[in-house]
Amino acid sequence: MDEAFDVWKRFKSPYDYAMDFPQWWRAEFDALVAKDYNHPNVIMYSLGNQIAEVGDPFGAVLAREMAEHVRAQDPTQLVTNGVNAALAVLDELPGAPATGGGGLNEMLSDDMGDSMNRLGSSESATVRIAESSSVLDVLGLNYAEGRSGPDAQTVLAPRARRVGDLRPSDRSAVADGSGASARHRRLRLDRLGLP
Repeated sequence: MDEAFDVWKRFKSPYDYAMDFPQWWRAEFDALVAKDYNHPNVIMYSLGNQIAEVGDPFGAVLAREMAEHVRAQDPTQLVTNGVNAALAVLDELPGAPATGGGGLNEMLSDDMGDSMNRLGSSESATVRIAESSSVLDVLGLNYAEGRSGPDAQTVLAPRARRVGDLRPSDRSAVADGSGASARHRRLRLDRLGLP
């Protein structure tokens, strides 16, 4: 997977790429795709990782625009995004600090335990990330064990496959060949049209 961005327009830390993103994202994708076009180890391009804007109307429009831009450059590869649904609803929390100065990384630096999973599995998060998730071929869900059932995928991205974090409970499935590694191999074989 080739991942393009860690931020879009909302800062995660002071002076990060969010300052340059609006001007450069198209050129960055063009360079990324040109570098890895037809590379045997690249099966998908990621629009980003834990992008806060996936939960707002601007982010939904931008996700669609970026996915279409990448597909125009390389229609043979899948498009994904590492979605942390909890980030999409942080602004709904009472007393949530502004994320301008120190950014999201500073705000989230305290151990949040299960809070991320609860927030990301909420109905509000589902509603807010549905549009930006609908443009993906592969839905990446980070810190979202509560979204592991088939219903969660159907609601968010009905036509997409899903990839997520490897949780400690998945280790035995990896060892016996039924887990994440087997699913990745299966995804690659499906993309190649092999049984």
